[in-house]
Amino acid sequence: MCIRDRFLAFISKLLKPQNILELGTFTGYSSLCLAEGLSENGKLLTLEVNDELESFHEKFIKSSNFSEKIDIQYGDAAEILPSLEKETFDLIFIDANKKMYPQYFELCTRVLKKGGVLLADNVLWWDKVVNEEINDPETLALRKFNQLINESDQFSSFILPLRDGITIAQKK
Repeated sequence: MCIRDRFLAFISKLLKPQNILELGTFTGYSSLCLAEGLSENGKLLTLEVNDELESFHEKFIKSSNFSEKIDIQYGDAAEILPSLEKETFDLIFIDANKKMYPQYFELCTRVLKKGGVLLADNVLWWDKVVNEEINDPETLALRKFNQLINESDQFSSFILPLRDGITIAQKK
């Protein structure tokens, strides 16, 4: 059991969201943790680029108590998100391609409800983000993401230094 995932479950239970969007499913454990707080008729849409995980998801997520509440779509989140612009989400969790975080921020801002919460994992990138000598593409993108959300007048936010950092932001 990971402290980050228990944190996700805690936040979801506090918010009792109707609609959750997750970018990056991987094993699906965070999906299940987020689903713990869904409202009675709530839904979670999770986007995963790696369709080779589909058989694993079939066993792990589809056999869970939340199988009816979780929808997995396979493909590039940056390509799928524009098609979701008619939908809105109460809670969004970003834990996908780090180089894409600035673009995900822009795209997620469009579908996050006013008052909704955006969570983003790995925003300190194991302290690489604060080390100015490190300039790999992931670190640079995470720095840009942190700057974008910090300077946005649409969000109130802070970074929780849990593991390698989680941004918690509420859309104004």
